[in-house]
Amino acid sequence: MDDVQNPLIIKQYRQKIYEKFLQKRQQVDINQEWENIKKVILESAEETIKMREKNIHNEWWDEECKAAISRKNITRRKCLQKRTRANQEQYKQARKEANKICKEKKNQWINNRIKQVEGAHNGTTQEHFLKIYELSIMTDLSLYLLVKIKMARFE
Repeated sequence: MDDVQNPLIIKQYRQKIYEKFLQKRQQVDINQEWENIKKVILESAEETIKMREKNIHNEWWDEECKAAISRKNITRRKCLQKRTRANQEQYKQARKEANKICKEKKNQWINNRIKQVEGAHNGTTQEHFLKIYELSIMTDLSLYLLVKIKMARFE
């Protein structure tokens, strides 16, 4: 059962929020009051609810992809705030660059996996097709990969 659905954890969470609100004094400034409320909620959640780490399903995803996507998102926000031709062009370029980097990384990863599958062909047929199956599960290009592997075997 997730911690968020556990009644005991929910009760502890509510109790922590209540205790922290009693400790904080009210602020005159509405922005400062909002920051206090936000801080109390986040601190209470961190103390009572265990956070799970994100599972990265894409083995090809790395810091370079992350940085490119981050740059793209920053230029997108800038474009949405101030819609000028220059901002739109910058966003278009950043999006194009991010897509190119991620596509190259994914293709490199796929080609490396294909080489692994081809290398596994020296073993038994069962091992070879098991590698192909694993690869096809990890990508949605299973038919493409199978054809490419078959073509590589006849070259």
